[in-house]
Amino acid sequence: MEGLLCLRDPRNLVMIFLTSVVIWLLETVKYWFVMHAFDFNVSFFALMLMNGVVNLATTLPSAPGYIGTFDGPGIAVLTLYGVDPAVATAYTLTLHAALWLPITLLGIYYMVRIQLGWADIGRAAEGVSLTEPVSYTHLDVYKRQIWSCTWPTANRWRARFLTAASPTWTRRRRPRRRPAASPSSPPTASSPSTRRSST
Repeated sequence: MEGLLCLRDPRNLVMIFLTSVVIWLLETVKYWFVMHAFDFNVSFFALMLMNGVVNLATTLPSAPGYIGTFDGPGIAVLTLYGVDPAVATAYTLTLHAALWLPITLLGIYYMVRIQLGWADIGRAAEGVSLTEPVSYTHLDVYKRQIWSCTWPTANRWRARFLTAASPTWTRRRRPRRRPAASPSSPPTASSPSTRRSST
């Protein structure tokens, strides 16, 4: 419920609405481009309706990749607009792959690039860091992995992920190391100060 606090600001509410409209329109444009590879033609409004229906259906519990919950409603919407069921099935499956495959491959690429393992994802999902403090050594390892990346975008993404996974990341700071003072040799028996004190 804390995420709804931003809706109290009218400016944020307007920005959320405008960006949502742009995102939905851009996704529907992809539906429109894929449609041109098949032997049917429906209006842009029909594709917007299909986009809304399939995305609402994917909120239901389903298999990984929204298998079934995306395809079934999409085929049903196109069939209502007079598209042949076989063509609607082929289009919906192709569209599903076109939407799911690129972002999945991109995610795998960045997981390999920034050395993000399944253990990190499991730790964030289980919320282990909420009850177990993260040691300085563990944080140092994560920091070295972050700065080992060459792409600033990947650095910021991993830093945000680790902050969400480990709230203690921003709370527990390693104390700064003070520069070590130059060692001074202790006075020897033959030094002048030692001879004065002895006399």
